[in-house]
Amino acid sequence: MSLISLYRVELRRMFLSRWIWVGALCGILTPLLGVIGNEPLPSVSSQYIANPVLTATAVSAMLWAVLIILEASRLHRSGVYLLTDAASSPRALSAARMAAAMTVTAAVTVLCAIVYLPYTAVKMEYLFDPVFYAANYLIFMLLTGWISVLFADTFYQITRRVELSVILYALLAYFNFS
Repeated sequence: MSLISLYRVELRRMFLSRWIWVGALCGILTPLLGVIGNEPLPSVSSQYIANPVLTATAVSAMLWAVLIILEASRLHRSGVYLLTDAASSPRALSAARMAAAMTVTAAVTVLCAIVYLPYTAVKMEYLFDPVFYAANYLIFMLLTGWISVLFADTFYQITRRVELSVILYALLAYFNFS
């Protein structure tokens, strides 16, 4: 099978997973933690753009990492990997799975930016800059989500254990935040 057809199959499988939909909904709601949870900062752009984006970035990166580890684990727990590895190379399957996960992450990030656009525009009034707003979501949230997905899948591919992969990712996140 070609990489494109494997990608379509993996993307369809991810969109049919209810856990991915729950993760997408949680990912869309994460900027609310930055809006409600942080005290007002002196800068308007920090208060209405930076706080929600940075909070959403941290929370959704961890959320996507756990979801990707659980999705990869589901294939191994059910024994489906024996059939899929026989039909196609594991490297191509892993690349297709990562491309599908990155597509889902990008879709959730864009949807999240669109959902919070009216709120941010109304609150910032004449100071609102759509390019700055979009750049924050795309640079921080999207790239961090992609890196998180890559590291989580890498840890799972190396260890083939959920708990060890989560611990390794948590250590990586701890060192990143400290």
